[in-house]
Amino acid sequence: MIFKNETFANIIIKGNIAEFDMSSAGPSVARAENIITDEKYRELLAYPKKLRQIKFGLHLGEYKLQQRKEEALDKYMNLFIRENGIDDIHIMEIASDALWLFNPPRIKNRDFGEFVKFRMDRTASIMISFDGIKFYADTWNGSFFTRGYHLEEKDAQIMSTIMGIIENEENIQILYKKLHQFKMMILKEEVTIKSKEYGSALIDFILISTI
Repeated sequence: MIFKNETFANIIIKGNIAEFDMSSAGPSVARAENIITDEKYRELLAYPKKLRQIKFGLHLGEYKLQQRKEEALDKYMNLFIRENGIDDIHIMEIASDALWLFNPPRIKNRDFGEFVKFRMDRTASIMISFDGIKFYADTWNGSFFTRGYHLEEKDAQIMSTIMGIIENEENIQILYKKLHQFKMMILKEEVTIKSKEYGSALIDFILISTI
């Protein structure tokens, strides 16, 4: 299941952002639905993650089980959403076995039977989404990460600082100064966020959205 809520495209949001995913998703739903045997399931779990994915993919291909596995993933994703009373307005994105939520209700039901178990993975308290790239920061635990593009550590630190200023609603003049400095660094190619053009447009977007 692939779903992207366009409400969360090109936006800055602050709140409770959380990613939930299934542990060992493919083999787990396949075992729960008797698509694979218990012996095959335990064999797969014994492999390191990357090798497990390869072995499982080969097994699905050999026995033409890919469609059944996808249907099983959809079944348990829908079950997780329904059993936890998650409305459409809370769903930011669904990517196969992972679900991104914004200000969801309390998640009480994470385990479905013996094999299918959801876990909360990454969290954030602010997100900036612009032109296909998402920037996340969590002021509670100090984490910062991106989706759609990998930032170098020094560039990530600057972006994280700016997001912290936005979230804490600090002095607007401080924010403007930081954004101006960051834009100059981008134009001088001292900082790279995808390209000079993208980085400059990103700063303009943040300015328009916050000032």
